[in-house]
Amino acid sequence: MDDKEEIKRAILRRFYDGAFKDGIDYQVGLRAYASEKGIGWELINEIYDEFNDEGFFGTCCTSMAVEPSIKALVYCENQQLVDQALVEKQNDIRKRVLEACVDIREEKLTPYADGPPGDMICERANISRQDFANNAGILVFGDYIEQQYPMDIWRITEKGRETVKDLRRKRERLKEFEKLKALEKMTRQARGHRLEDLLAEAIEDEGWEVEKRVQSKGKEHDIVIHKGSEYFLISCKWEKPAVQGKAVRDIFAGAQAMVCVAGILVSMSGFTPNCIGQALEYKTKQQIILFGPKDVGAIFSNEAKFSELLKEKIKQLKLMGNILVE
Repeated sequence: MDDKEEIKRAILRRFYDGAFKDGIDYQVGLRAYASEKGIGWELINEIYDEFNDEGFFGTCCTSMAVEPSIKALVYCENQQLVDQALVEKQNDIRKRVLEACVDIREEKLTPYADGPPGDMICERANISRQDFANNAGILVFGDYIEQQYPMDIWRITEKGRETVKDLRRKRERLKEFEKLKALEKMTRQARGHRLEDLLAEAIEDEGWEVEKRVQSKGKEHDIVIHKGSEYFLISCKWEKPAVQGKAVRDIFAGAQAMVCVAGILVSMSGFTPNCIGQALEYKTKQQIILFGPKDVGAIFSNEAKFSELLKEKIKQLKLMGNILVE
């Protein structure tokens, strides 16, 4: 191995896998690693110094035996250097820890004013003590919880409580969406309006300014969103057949009249080829973006963000001339 950047990434992956598979006190002997991989002493010394300057070491022992710092582990996740399934597992554990802290606090189950002890959190979250130890430092690093030294008492911060509120709000929104798909105790028209409400809430959570049921020149538009001076008009459809080209013509006219950056057509029944062709035909006059049922499901299940999907769809339309559907 002679590519320094690839060697650094490989060492960071070793740090992360060791920390979360073997425990937070896992150590890597960098000199032994260099010998195993055929890395020259000069190069491993250079990497050691760079990692040390970055603050990627928690403790350093003889023969370059190092324990990764929390900063190094967070860096691995943020740069997507490691197995995403393992990252998701740790994220799930962290969410459970935060929810357990809130539950214990709300139910007043702990005798300590500052928060619950670690064992109580583990029992409520249904996780092992090792899983808690592996992730507590990252939660502290992110300002979600605080340890009350010298005791094993943990206080959830305001940021942690807000995170739990957001998690529960998204969970309730997904449950409501599943009910809408089953058409439980409501008419199709009411379902369409409720979809607009849920979608508006999800978009607003991402930092957009949102207006619903907007009246303009005698017409009512489902949703108008904006960030700064960039406005988008959204029309939601939940019909039995796939949406036809007329829906594109309607949102095209509305978006042009309101001087919007684009018109966004959301359909839970998909789009006919004619509809997609119509949207492509209008691209030189007005951007028309299509969101299908899988897109909507991904937003409500938190598999994707509306903003990210919108950005990618606009990119595909502008650079490739493609109408990206799901």
